[in-house]
Amino acid sequence: MTSPLPPVMEDPSMVEGQRLRAEYTTQSQAVRGDFYITDLAKAQQLTDLWESTNQRLAALYIDMQARRQARIDELEKIVPLGPGIAEGTSPADATVLHQAFRAALDEATDASPDERRTMMQDAERFNDDTLRRAVLTAASDVSDVKLIKHWVSLHGNAAQYDELFELRNVIAGNSIWNLKIVQTLGAIPKPQEAWNLQGLEAARELSTREASRRSTSTYYPS
Repeated sequence: MTSPLPPVMEDPSMVEGQRLRAEYTTQSQAVRGDFYITDLAKAQQLTDLWESTNQRLAALYIDMQARRQARIDELEKIVPLGPGIAEGTSPADATVLHQAFRAALDEATDASPDERRTMMQDAERFNDDTLRRAVLTAASDVSDVKLIKHWVSLHGNAAQYDELFELRNVIAGNSIWNLKIVQTLGAIPKPQEAWNLQGLEAARELSTREASRRSTSTYYPS
């Protein structure tokens, strides 16, 4: 199993996102303070900077979420869910195993929390993988987190399960870090210059046409 992911604020995407936002602020201020270029040139440069920075921030967010989902997929394997029928099992044997799993799952789903714990004790005592998987699947379906945490603790995976729980919250947007993630990797608001760009371009086009019209209509006496 790979190493745990770094804390949110130490994640490479978050670190790079903070750098990008600081760079955007510095470059924006430099463009706005340049008295040697026109308002149209400023609007064009700031619009390009805004769009490119937001594209890079979006890519960083996608990368962070993809790494978290990959880690979730890995950690979920510590809790055996589903029938878990091995590859190469004959169709006849697979049918029997599916039926046994379904019967145990129905029983575990209908059981009380205490009854599920008794079932789990029997599964561990007799190393009954079908029953074990059925009880854990039922516990997952009905959100019996206490039973799952007890089982993973018995097998030395409590820390990994806590990590899994936190990662699920982060990727679902329910973490205490969600606001910080949005502030760092969310889209930068559109600057006023970008809103003004279309009008400035239209004004330049009109000015160009007027200059051309005056040039062609000038009368030169012979």
